[in-house]
Amino acid sequence: MAMAPHAFPNENLDINSTVIRETPDVPSNSSDNNTTSGPQLDIKGPKIGDHSVIKNGPIVNKNDLKQEHYLIVYNHFLKNMLKSTNNELTHDIVCKLLLRIYKDNDAAKTKDIAYNILKKNNFDLSAGDINHYFDAISGNLDDKQCAKYFNCNKNFFDDNIIHKRLIDSDKIQVSDSILKKYGSDYDGRILELILKVFHDYSEGDAVKIITKIVNNREIEHVKKDGVNYCIDYVYSTDMTKKMLNDMIDGRYGNHYFFEMKKIQLSKIANGILIIPLLFPL
Repeated sequence: MAMAPHAFPNENLDINSTVIRETPDVPSNSSDNNTTSGPQLDIKGPKIGDHSVIKNGPIVNKNDLKQEHYLIVYNHFLKNMLKSTNNELTHDIVCKLLLRIYKDNDAAKTKDIAYNILKKNNFDLSAGDINHYFDAISGNLDDKQCAKYFNCNKNFFDDNIIHKRLIDSDKIQVSDSILKKYGSDYDGRILELILKVFHDYSEGDAVKIITKIVNNREIEHVKKDGVNYCIDYVYSTDMTKKMLNDMIDGRYGNHYFFEMKKIQLSKIANGILIIPLLFPL
């Protein structure tokens, strides 16, 4: 069975320095839209000196193209892929098409566009089949489920999972000042980075910042080693969130447990001090 090609870094990401990778065994159970949808985020809460904004909204085409033009673009992509080789498997084709569409759209629209294009090109796949493929490239299926739906194991989708996480990271927009502030002294110890960022930001915003910094460093590492070096490990936001919550629950030892409790208590105290100012007696 042919394997999908390795994923390579997105040239548009802003990256700065080398990476010392810490890759704990953290399972991924990412949802479709955890990094690509939602209202614009204006970071609030206890932070020092930096008033930059993290934005996270629907992904739209820069030229405001109509959906009809989208369909033409992605259909052209599919036809070129079909012309390139006679040995492509349906799995490879569908995964590559989904990833290409997902660069410009959220998960729901990606699946809808892919279904219409594949149907137009005589692929005998249902909307449910497309949903299974998207779950596979999102890392949401285990070996048993992959065998059931695709007659193959989860490893078949590993490169596509990496590619999907890179696209997710690219969609997280973090100001350069924030990346510089927390990324300049990041040495690969992600638990220490979590402490620093969580101290200044809410859990949701901290997860996005940390994921962006860690994955940017992985990409920088790959660029310095050349294009023949494959990206073999990047984080999803769900993986980062699980690590943060595991630190709070004490699964990384007493040191991180007590440090995270201090941060939480500090945030609660700051909230209590603000209340009398908002509602004076």
